[in-house]
Amino acid sequence: MSEDKRSAKRVVLRVRATLIDQNGNQSPARTFDVSTGGVCLLTETPLILAQKYTVIFQMSMRGGNTQVTAEGTIAYCMLSSNQFKSGLQFSSLPVSARNAITALAVMSV
Repeated sequence: MSEDKRSAKRVVLRVRATLIDQNGNQSPARTFDVSTGGVCLLTETPLILAQKYTVIFQMSMRGGNTQVTAEGTIAYCMLSSNQFKSGLQFSSLPVSARNAITALAVMSV
C-alpha cells in the first residue's frame, strides 16, 4: 500500500490550463485536481521531471471567476490512458489563489 505524502486536501477541478516553460513556450493542459500544494495536469506530451513551469487556469467561484497563475516544478509524470498525468508542485502561489483553492476545498466537503 502506498502512502499519500500530500499535506493539502485535493479537490477535483477539471478546467483548461496553459503551461509556460522556462523558455516562454506555451502548451495546453487540463487540470485534474488541485490543492494549495500543487495541481495534477493532463497533457498530450510528457512533462520533464524537475522542470519549472508557470501554470494558468480559471476557477469558477460563487463570487465570479478567479484566475490562478502559479509557478512550480514537475514532481511526477506518468502515462494514463492516452495522455500524460503530471504533478506540478507549487513553489510560488499568490495569496489570492491560495484563498480561492482553500475556499473551493471547503465548498466541496
